[in-house]
Amino acid sequence: MNIMKYFTSHLILILKAIFIFMSVLLVHPAHAFGTSSSTAEPPVPQTFSFTDNGTNTLGNGVSCSIRSQIADILSTSGSSNNTFVRFYGPSNQFLGAVAGGYYYSPDLSGGAWQGPFGSLATNMSAIETACGWTPGSMSVINETRTGTSFSTATEITTTFRFAYGGGLYQYSGGIVAASASAIASPTNSLTYVGPYSPSVAPSQPTTAAATAGNAQASVTFAEPSSDGGAAITNYNATCTSSNGGNTGTASASASPITVTGLTNGKNYTCTVTATNSAGTGAASSASNAVTPMGTQTINFANPGSQNFGTTPTLTATSTSGLTVAFTSSSTGVCTISTGGALSFLTIGNCTILADNAGDASYLPASTVTQSFAVNAVAPGAPTIDRTTAGIGQATVAFSAPISDGQAAITGYTVTCTSSNGGTAGTASGNSSPITVTGLTNGKNYACTVTATNSVGIGFASAASSAVAILSPIPSLSEWAMVLMALLMGLFAVIRLKARLPKLVTS
Repeated sequence: MNIMKYFTSHLILILKAIFIFMSVLLVHPAHAFGTSSSTAEPPVPQTFSFTDNGTNTLGNGVSCSIRSQIADILSTSGSSNNTFVRFYGPSNQFLGAVAGGYYYSPDLSGGAWQGPFGSLATNMSAIETACGWTPGSMSVINETRTGTSFSTATEITTTFRFAYGGGLYQYSGGIVAASASAIASPTNSLTYVGPYSPSVAPSQPTTAAATAGNAQASVTFAEPSSDGGAAITNYNATCTSSNGGNTGTASASASPITVTGLTNGKNYTCTVTATNSAGTGAASSASNAVTPMGTQTINFANPGSQNFGTTPTLTATSTSGLTVAFTSSSTGVCTISTGGALSFLTIGNCTILADNAGDASYLPASTVTQSFAVNAVAPGAPTIDRTTAGIGQATVAFSAPISDGQAAITGYTVTCTSSNGGTAGTASGNSSPITVTGLTNGKNYACTVTATNSVGIGFASAASSAVAILSPIPSLSEWAMVLMALLMGLFAVIRLKARLPKLVTS
């Protein structure tokens, strides 16, 4: 019984203690564990005040003051420089600035704002020391501009962050340029972002993808999921080859990045890293594999008009040094060997294509096409079949030329010349045979034939064998006179023979 009373009394005490502890925990949970749970912002590091001529001043101007201002805004020299958020220390000495600036050009009355230009931050460590901010905590967020001229009340605002007293703050300061002679309505704001954590290197970029070019690759990527608490200042792409190509690297402030100096015909994958003030983060996963390839151009000049029956050879070169191949797209008019030897089938328009399919290091070349006319020519030479001599003339039979030059033959001309002083003669006709008259009887002659079309006179045939031109046959009266003369001569011989014995005896 005593044991039961003892146990009951101590159990009540234990329950009371638990009740008190839970009450404190519910009302003041931080006191229960000896820590503070206050989420109040750290004290604002400075207060703001404004001065004339559009200058914003932050702080008391003794140890650290910030002025959002436009330098030389009233200049009449043709351009106006603009620098924002300038920092001044004790005795008003200039410490640095956190914006690159814009300039107004070509003059104050009719120009336009350009930029931003120049450095985004200068002497940030000196600024942090003078202002009492956490070293290494300053970072420029952006610089923006609205409006294009003074007449549109251009406002330029710079935003940056810094840490003070364990908190991260964001400052935005701007100035409105209402006209060439007035700067009005300066604006600024200081906001608490949250507890300050020292920045770390960014996380890795994602979805790297490469596209091959000529000895280069263009690499696209997505930004890292975390900038590490500090603005990313740079991205770096590295492309490495799996089969002996040169490694290439390049940097840029955003996607895409073009990496040059790669080896054509080699296989590459690329990775991307991001860098902030804390350092360079991990590389992205490797991109897809790409093979840079060289480009090439074919040089193929138009050969100009060609004559039917000729066999020219065309030439072309490529900037890669690879051999150019030829084909014909007008095979009814002309054909060509891959090496460039042309053959003409008829007259008309001949179209030749020059190509190169590339190789392991070069992409195919763009096809170069040249078209030119194939013109008709004079006919070929006829062939003499036989030559027949007559009295004062020769008749020549011949065959037409193998080629009419792709134009209809309109006539033939036969020319006969003597080797022993006879008078030459010519005659024309539309077909074989053709008789040449006016030749000298008893003289030897050889003849040639030419064909004519709309282009001109073709080549002469080979000369015929020589023939002798015949003398004319006597008429009947001429034969009668000859016979009478023979009879009279015979009668005279008979009489002379009859008188010859008498003359001997006497």
